[in-house]
Amino acid sequence: MRQPIGAIKSNPQTRRFLLDVMRETVTVGRARRVALPEDHAEMRLEFSYTLPAEMTASMLQDLLRGNRPELPWLNGAVA
Repeated sequence: MRQPIGAIKSNPQTRRFLLDVMRETVTVGRARRVALPEDHAEMRLEFSYTLPAEMTASMLQDLLRGNRPELPWLNGAVA
């Protein structure tokens, strides 16, 4: 979304999208036999509320610096 976490969480539409992406990732992980609890996405979203609002993802930092983001290596099966 190219935004800090605070902006993402404060908007109902982007917060919902973030949770949907997290849920999809958990579903893929569980399908690949990764031991994740059913509510892992919700727990991670809750954790995100403890982060500084201005925090940005490392991929966004890479992108802004003109570096290649690590998207293919991080997303793997989810992509």
